[in-house]
Amino acid sequence: IKKIVQDDKGKISLKGQMISGALAGLTSQTLIYPFEITKTRMALATKDYYHGINHCINSIIKKEGPLALYKGWSASAIGVAPYAAIDLTLFNMLKETYIEKVGESPSSVVVLSVGAVSGMIAQVLTYPFALSRTRLQSQGMPGREILYDGLFDCLNKTIKNEGVPCLFKGLVPNLMKSVPAISISYMLYEKMLKIIKTY
Repeated sequence: IKKIVQDDKGKISLKGQMISGALAGLTSQTLIYPFEITKTRMALATKDYYHGINHCINSIIKKEGPLALYKGWSASAIGVAPYAAIDLTLFNMLKETYIEKVGESPSSVVVLSVGAVSGMIAQVLTYPFALSRTRLQSQGMPGREILYDGLFDCLNKTIKNEGVPCLFKGLVPNLMKSVPAISISYMLYEKMLKIIKTY
């Protein structure tokens, strides 16, 4: 995607970086989404309700139809596009600023720090979509009513019934999990890129 949006000199504008991040996020999220809903269902289900990943996927398809594997996809897609756009754009901007100021490639510690900052900001700004996605994924399970008709209905009912702060319920543990994961991913990506470029 970056190759498509870059100019003749190989430079990518801010707009191009945001488009690249958004499209990359949407593509990856769509491809892995059935595993996202499987993860959520297996985490919330009572003991021995599912007997593994295949059983969970097959049960969802059998009881709710194949499209149930994409429950909450709209919330995820609307959330992941700005999330990936913000995260990747901020990461690249901060990394390029560091290179301009210091005059050398960032160390692993710098890449980890930059990844943590960009990931944290992106997570906070888009978290209500992640909350809605989880609520949409889990409804319809045994003991869980179908309460929402889609993303905006979920957001409206959450605000109406629980208040605006509840849109950020679970943000702190989510940051504790995702920020280190994002930072490590960026560091490994940068390291692997250097190794690949030497061959």
